[in-house]
Amino acid sequence: MKTYFDHERLDVYQEAIAFCGWVGDLLGEVAAKASAKDQLGRASTSIPLNIAEGNGKFSNADPRAISKKRARSLAENLPLPSAIFNGMLVDARSS
Repeated sequence: MKTYFDHERLDVYQEAIAFCGWVGDLLGEVAAKASAKDQLGRASTSIPLNIAEGNGKFSNADPRAISKKRARSLAENLPLPSAIFNGMLVDARSS
């Protein structure tokens, strides 16, 4: 894959993009409540966006703040797939 920006060379960015693809596939297959699907979609998209943003920062104060932002984005995503897979957010009409 040809890269045009520095963040595209980062393994963590590539994994975040792969995660977005996985989430997209999941959301296409699951009949979950709209708010849960929307939240997971937005949260998964924020991870690569935050990685790209953090990679473009150059001051000494930025790395910790950006790392915290990335961690919050990741933490936002963690419970949603589990909740969807365990049926906690699946609409009863989907059965």
